[in-house]
Amino acid sequence: MLNSIYVDREMYLDGSNFFTGMLSKTTQWPYWNDDWHNRIFVNYLNQFFMVLGIKVGVTSLKSLKYLYGFGLFFTSFFIYMYCFLVSKRASNYIFFFLAIANLITCVIPSNIYILNQAITTLSLNWLLLHYIYLGADIKINKIDFFVIFFTLLVLFRSHESQLIWSAFIAATYFVSFLKISIKKTSQSILIHKIIFIASLMHFIFNIYWKKSHPYDQATNAMFSNIQYLFNFGELSKGNTMLAMLTVFSLFTVLIIGYIHRNHKSHKFESFRSSFLIYSFFAIFYAISFYSLYYSISIFTNLSGIDPFREFLYRFIIPFGSIFFMALATFFWLKGVSLSSLEKNMFIFSLSVGLISSSLWQIGNNINWKNFQSYTYRTLIESKNFLVDPSEVQKNLSLHNMEYLYKYRCNWSWPVYGLAIQDEKNIKKLFLPQDGFQDWFAVSTTHPSYVKLPFVTFYNGSFFNFNSIIEKCSILGCKID
Repeated sequence: MLNSIYVDREMYLDGSNFFTGMLSKTTQWPYWNDDWHNRIFVNYLNQFFMVLGIKVGVTSLKSLKYLYGFGLFFTSFFIYMYCFLVSKRASNYIFFFLAIANLITCVIPSNIYILNQAITTLSLNWLLLHYIYLGADIKINKIDFFVIFFTLLVLFRSHESQLIWSAFIAATYFVSFLKISIKKTSQSILIHKIIFIASLMHFIFNIYWKKSHPYDQATNAMFSNIQYLFNFGELSKGNTMLAMLTVFSLFTVLIIGYIHRNHKSHKFESFRSSFLIYSFFAIFYAISFYSLYYSISIFTNLSGIDPFREFLYRFIIPFGSIFFMALATFFWLKGVSLSSLEKNMFIFSLSVGLISSSLWQIGNNINWKNFQSYTYRTLIESKNFLVDPSEVQKNLSLHNMEYLYKYRCNWSWPVYGLAIQDEKNIKKLFLPQDGFQDWFAVSTTHPSYVKLPFVTFYNGSFFNFNSIIEKCSILGCKID
């Protein structure tokens, strides 16, 4: 994550729009939000560190980019660490392991798009599930109640995927009555009722939002990709292969644990159970080895990484996570606990999955850093003050690195060009592409401003556009 922040990976696609949008604000709390979607409270959370930096007087673009990236990459990390603390208090880590398995297999495959508010929203839902599953095993205090109410508030306006997750969490309340033997206390029952009522409210509000704010084409396209969840050929490509290997590895752990338990209860013959256990141990280690090999091999073919494919696979986050949540609920109802062997194997499997997925993301970081270097060099060295992005493609082609052009975003070229600079005095800008030309304008009259796709900067509010405005007043800035 630190390496991703260092190379400004958070600027991919809409990331540069949100970053520059925050710098364009002159309000008391300069957050940036897309009003088309129900995501404002999670945006508050993810942008907290950068906004705090602005409020205390941080003006360095490089420092603000680090704060922006830190919020996007580490907010969900802190939430998962809180889940770990709840698990530690209950001395039960099975639900934390499943949350991390969900993270590795469903979130990291589309981690190229770290701006995705669904990432933080998912971690908050796992926090609620930890309180539902483990509430009877811990002593609930005022901090717990505060965390629960704060989480429920943030989830009220978090991400459209909450429509799915809120329905699932509400359903756990009814499912809990199927098993009378579930350990319950007065406080755990109260917590579950509070979460149930709030989840119903989340569900109803998200339906209302969907009806009154129709999702845009990109969101509908994302949800239509659910068919690929059942396409083995598609999932075995790219970094989704690593996700599948992690799932296979975890299932092998569960099978070994099942055989080991039945062996102790004499349901298996001693020789047969030993043979099966050793066979699945061999499969387990073979999967782990191949996972590491597969991820390391990407460094010999960095051109094989397809960032846009990974961006499209963000649909796995809402739909794939339901599998892990359902498995966690099943274990909760059955009162399943992990043996020492299973616990150690879970840790090993998740560690291999996390390392493998991280290595793939480092490959993404290398490509992104190279793409950004060539983009910045093209912008600075161009003879034009309004630069056509096709110059970047030509520059990459000259150096036999045209495959890096896959990391572009056609509509965000102007804001991306702003974000990658380290100075406030802007002398050059990228032009927008593909139908977004109408979103670009430079006003030379008072108050002068520069209008970019989805962001408008008044001159001097943060960036100084005097050079651009002066040249536009002489040469004109009309885009053909």
